[in-house]
Amino acid sequence: MRRMRRRVRRRSVCALMAALAGVASPVAAHGPPAAVNGIAARDDAGPRVVTLTEGLGVRLQSGWRWICPSAFGASPSLMPPAQSVDGKRTFVVGEYDLFVLESDGEVVAQSRPDLSRQSVLQLAPLGGRLYALRFTGDTSDIVVLDAPDAGAIWHEEVSYQSITPDGDSLWVARVVNTEGYAVRLTADGSVAETLTFAVDAGDRIVGVQRVAGAVYVNSVTAAAGGTLVRLDPDGGMPALVLSSNAPISGPVAAGGSSAWAASDLSLQAISADGATPHPTAYPVTCVAGAGDAAILCTQTQLFGLDSTGPQGEIFNLASLQGPQPYPDAGQYCSLEWEVFDWDLSRAGVTVPLDPADAGSGMAASSGGGCAVARDRQSPWIPIAFAGLLLARRRSSTKARGSTRLAIEPAR
Repeated sequence: MRRMRRRVRRRSVCALMAALAGVASPVAAHGPPAAVNGIAARDDAGPRVVTLTEGLGVRLQSGWRWICPSAFGASPSLMPPAQSVDGKRTFVVGEYDLFVLESDGEVVAQSRPDLSRQSVLQLAPLGGRLYALRFTGDTSDIVVLDAPDAGAIWHEEVSYQSITPDGDSLWVARVVNTEGYAVRLTADGSVAETLTFAVDAGDRIVGVQRVAGAVYVNSVTAAAGGTLVRLDPDGGMPALVLSSNAPISGPVAAGGSSAWAASDLSLQAISADGATPHPTAYPVTCVAGAGDAAILCTQTQLFGLDSTGPQGEIFNLASLQGPQPYPDAGQYCSLEWEVFDWDLSRAGVTVPLDPADAGSGMAASSGGGCAVARDRQSPWIPIAFAGLLLARRRSSTKARGSTRLAIEPAR
């Protein structure tokens, strides 16, 4: 009888989704298109974990698998910070807890709400350890994320906005009215250097980086644009290197004295003379450091980056497969995958909702068992899935007692 009721409910859900899928509308009704925006973990074979606009991608024996945001208690539109220092264990700062994504795809909650997004602002790898900048009330501190019980290595009675690694030290930065402060710390929290510089009112510093011997400050403006300035080591006025109507990514060192930054789909070479666009127009969305290497992101791909520009492809969203069904979380992760797949299609990437259904005009939902026609033009499909996802979450609160979500052996 229970199985029959389940079948009836499933048919009702399928009927609803089929009805909504058949409704045409000229207005898109979901978030931004899916995109890859960096590497959280890498090993000798290349990227191990990539960060996406929604969720993570992890490389397993079966290929690249998607890890849904709900595995970390995050909403689909907000992917938490993630970083690894050994290429095996990736720390993920969830909405209300700290998680570890193991190399075999297992997600393990750490029962550390003090290291959740409620207080952690940014992560910075340094010397085989992972440091977290926390903001609590009107104070800031830094803890070693993989040894949090050792206590804070640094503490200030003011709020700082960013933390970035620099060789064997860390930069923390903040803005007060029209003055910026950048403090360089050693690995034990001792202050090695303090720089002050002028900023525009409303600016927010997102990173300080020493590249090719110069110190650069990357800020987001009050108008949601970006500026990149080079600080004067003698305390003079900062030199504006790059200004954009969009936030700036970088700079990142790419061999020798070369450095790159990116903004507004443009790759820019950074030098003492300023910023120069790369002669080839790449649809670049970010540049980032990954261990001793540098990478370039486009919306759907990752490339190596050296002093001459982009090199070979190291990741493509088209290789991403849906989540492996697993207890509890699989009931709603499969629905999140349906929504993310819709976003993938808007990025020009076609991925089967179920790998077994590749090439089929119908896709089976691994969490529901029903088939829905793949009408890419209808924005009502993600709306339906989002509603179903919300209902699933509300009804599955008690069922999510298990915090170990095993997927499969690592590749």
